[in-house]
Amino acid sequence: MASGTFGTAINCIDGRAQRPVADWVLMNCHVDYVDMVTVPGADHVLGAGPADRIERLREDVTLSVQAHHSQVIAIAGHHGC
Repeated sequence: MASGTFGTAINCIDGRAQRPVADWVLMNCHVDYVDMVTVPGADHVLGAGPADRIERLREDVTLSVQAHHSQVIAIAGHHGC
């Protein structure tokens, strides 16, 4: 079992978005760690599918919630993705 508090971020796979999103979740959600679930164009995938990619995101987030008892889930997107 992991110690500390966790949040989960659904984020674009683009490396430029990783640290800013993690920092935002850490600062604003008052957690110790952030599990990052990534997919190219995460906000678009969640909004428009396809269904199999949405299901994969759901499975990954569920793993974070079950393994780390994540109490917050953030969804991030960025311009040009």
